[in-house]
Formats: sequence, structure tokens, C-alpha cells
Amino acid sequence: MKVFTDQDEEYMLDFFEEGKVIDDTGRVDIMTLSMLFGISVMELDEPLSFQSGFISRLDEASDIANPCAIIINMNMSNESKRFYIAKELAHWLMYDMENTVSDDGNKAFIPTKDRITDCTIMANNLLMPKIPFMYFVNDMRKDHTSPRGMVKILAEQFEVPFQSVLQRGSGLHVEEIVQLINGRTMAQ
Repeated sequence: MKVFTDQDEEYMLDFFEEGKVIDDTGRVDIMTLSMLFGISVMELDEPLSFQSGFISRLDEASDIANPCAIIINMNMSNESKRFYIAKELAHWLMYDMENTVSDDGNKAFIPTKDRITDCTIMANNLLMPKIPFMYFVNDMRKDHTSPRGMVKILAEQFEVPFQSVLQRGSGLHVEEIVQLINGRTMAQ
């Protein structure tokens, strides 16, 4: 997997702003981003054999230019929906789907541990771009916000699961978040 550089992050942020995918608060509209790539998102409200979501090709005879859809479980929280849409979009962006076939014969991504890890990182990068993320971190540092408070505020700000903030903060080497993960701080 290619690691995102600061230049990639700036390019991504410019792309988001041009496509009106990011609002003034730094929150990415993951549905609009999916649509920019021609990928529809569908929610299912029925007993599913999966807990989160998946991406799959639609009928090959479809008139849609890029016949892919992300299917998610509508019974998840909004934060989880945003994360899993971003994660499935990351699968599409990072890996070739042409030669992957699921057990039922449909073209779909076959997740491996490495791919899941890569796509989790990419999803967090998509949902929490570095520049707005660090802006909020630095603002909270000035206010002496506790590490747990910082993670909670960031999760609310970017509308993502708490765990996503921990992973993104760790990846950006945010000292307060790394210490929280390592259990070196108990500040509430």
C-alpha cells in the first residue's frame, strides 16, 4: 500500500473542496464523495449475514458507467455507516476488483487481513483529513482539553467512531492520543 504523504493529503483536501465534499467544519460528506466516483450507496434493512457493509459490482449489463454499489446495514449508527462507506470506497480506490469473485460467483472484493488494515487506514484518512484534524487538535491543546475529551470531541466533529479517532490520531503521532492508547494517561 502507498502511504499518504503530506502532499497527498493536501491534494486530497483540494479535491474535496473542489467537489464540495468537505464543509467549513472539516467534515467530509462521504455520500457525495462516493457519488463523485459513480458509486451508489444502498442501505438494507433485513437480517444480513454481515454486520457492516460490502462493495460489489452491479449487473454487467447495467447502463451505469461504473456499476458498483456499496451496501451497508442500515441498523448501524451514523458514525459506523460513514466509516464503513469510507472503508468500502477505500477498497474500490486501492484494489482492482476485476479479478475477484465471491463464493456466489459475483464480482466482489475478497478481503484479506492486509487489505482490511490498509482500507481502515485509508477510510480514516478520507473521513478525517490531516489539516482539519490537526487544526482541531491544536485548538484543543490551547484549551488544555483532556486526551479523552479530545478524542470524544474529534469523534463528534468528524462524525466517526471513537476507535477511528484513536487510529487516525496514532497515525498522525498526536502525543495525547498515543498516550491514551498506551494507557499512560487516565485523564477524563
